[in-house]
Amino acid sequence: MAKKVMKFIATALLLCVLAATYISGSMLVLVGAGYVKAVKENPDNVSDYTKTASFRHVTGEYMDALYAAVSSGENLVLPYDDEIAFFAYGLDTNMVFCSDKTVYDMPTFDSRYLESDSYIYYLKYSSGNYRGNDKASGVTESFEYSYTDATNAVFGNEQKYYSDAAMIIAVLPPSYGLSGYAYSRVEFTLLKNGPQLLFVMAGVFLVCLSALMSGKANRRTIEKFIAKVYSWIFFEVKLGVLIFVIWKIIGLFVTGQRNACLVMFVLTVTPIMYIAYCGIRYRQGKFFKVSLFVFGYNLARELFDAVAPVGDPQLRFRRRAAALLSFGIALPILFYVLTNLLFGAEGVRVTIGVYIALFIAVFVFIFVRYGKLLNDVCNLTRLTSVFALGEKLPAVKFEKNNDIRQLAENISHFDKAVDAAADMKSRKSSKKLLEMLDTLDELKLQMDIIRSSVEALEGNALEDAQGGLKNVYDLVEKMQTSLLEETPVVAPVLKRIDLLDVMDDVLNTKIAQFSAAKLKIKVDIPDPPAYITADYAHIRNVLDILFTNTVMHAASGTNVEIILKKEGQSWIYTISNAEDLFPISPSAGAAISTGLTDAEEFVTINGGTITKNSEDGKFTVTLKFPAAR
Repeated sequence: MAKKVMKFIATALLLCVLAATYISGSMLVLVGAGYVKAVKENPDNVSDYTKTASFRHVTGEYMDALYAAVSSGENLVLPYDDEIAFFAYGLDTNMVFCSDKTVYDMPTFDSRYLESDSYIYYLKYSSGNYRGNDKASGVTESFEYSYTDATNAVFGNEQKYYSDAAMIIAVLPPSYGLSGYAYSRVEFTLLKNGPQLLFVMAGVFLVCLSALMSGKANRRTIEKFIAKVYSWIFFEVKLGVLIFVIWKIIGLFVTGQRNACLVMFVLTVTPIMYIAYCGIRYRQGKFFKVSLFVFGYNLARELFDAVAPVGDPQLRFRRRAAALLSFGIALPILFYVLTNLLFGAEGVRVTIGVYIALFIAVFVFIFVRYGKLLNDVCNLTRLTSVFALGEKLPAVKFEKNNDIRQLAENISHFDKAVDAAADMKSRKSSKKLLEMLDTLDELKLQMDIIRSSVEALEGNALEDAQGGLKNVYDLVEKMQTSLLEETPVVAPVLKRIDLLDVMDDVLNTKIAQFSAAKLKIKVDIPDPPAYITADYAHIRNVLDILFTNTVMHAASGTNVEIILKKEGQSWIYTISNAEDLFPISPSAGAAISTGLTDAEEFVTINGGTITKNSEDGKFTVTLKFPAAR
């Protein structure tokens, strides 16, 4: 329990580190891009945020919007949501736009806002001149420029001349933001503290990234969880989120809010790409599969294929389903439409009982048919229980038009099929037994020859004895091979397994044996996982056979080399050991041969290959499995 709690805490901490890595990395990109942009647009040192390029640019946009309104008579549309007070008067149109509904002339506006301590910037244009106050630095700075001199001093390389108009804007202290006057404070902060912020963000990002890279296993757990959530959400929702984000970014870009566009892109597109990466890596890239429409289509297709027309019963079932659909759905709808057209809503209310009657009729029809089918199936289930007792199935009578008549007839033939299979198996067993009896007779004959040769070891008797021993060993191996051919191997249950997990499982049980045999294990394997598609128990038996042979027959005091590598779309597993300097006995050779025969059978039925090689005193066995997709 304590181990699970600690694992949960470690995963939670790593999730926090993952969020911190993403946030610090995003902030590093944003601060870096903002600092480069601020330095490029403000080549001269600025004393406060009202002297920044963004503040001057926004001021020009506000003046342009006021002039467009008073000169054309259209509705005033301000480009940003800053808190400003404004007054605009068109001499030709005689139109006035003012944020204060109680002010009707410029002197009154000046008296209320020019000397007000609440407004940090006041700009007035009339007769081609710009004048006003700037209080952002804490000291009131008054200025006055002609429209030609105001190009650099007020608007930043933009000449503004508004004929036949008088306009004023008063700006409240803005907060920090990504548009309007609010961005000028961000730009001023980046100009003054950009390098320090970049250093801090880079440090936090590198620390979080190193911690994240050290927790590979927990990170994979988090990413798998994200992939499951990602796949659980239907495609329409995912697609809607993507379309909304793209539309929002395009809208910000078109309206000129480039800074907000960059932030939106980094803060939304980056995590969406990470989530998509998790989905593609751990859910096999099934982006379109988990769709509401695709899900409905697949469900309908499965229901349709469940009664595929491979025989008369399925065809009859489909015809009945179509009739029931017409009777239960189409007819009531048609009846409702006709009643509503002929008699109106009052007629529908009067005939409501007909709908209830139709519902009852459909329900009774389904209940009766389903009940009959269920009774027939239960009867067949009861009858098939006699198979376990070795009894014959009694005769079962069904009507010719019964849907399960063919099934009943097939079941009645099961006992004949079982008898035929048992008879065939018996014949094969008898044949194999006769072969073994013949082999045993020959074995007895060879034993007699050996006994007589050993009793009189004269002349060539010794050679005859050796030849007889060899014949006996050959016969024993033949019998073992014959028996193995009839040994059943359970069909594999193919799943995606990690070959390294299987190797660890087997090696842990063999460590003591390797140590007793004075064998050292040298391992050259990649980082997990090494996925193959196979039966875990089969592969475990294969490795158990290989390690057992190695422990029994490898030269004492030598190294056992285990190598796993990936070549193309296959995993290559090699185990090598130095052969014993003393020749192995024939019985030991037969045991090794039998073990490798079993291993080869297990490997083959799991889609792999096994090769063995003995060269220069070194015995090597190589397994090759296709990598799991």
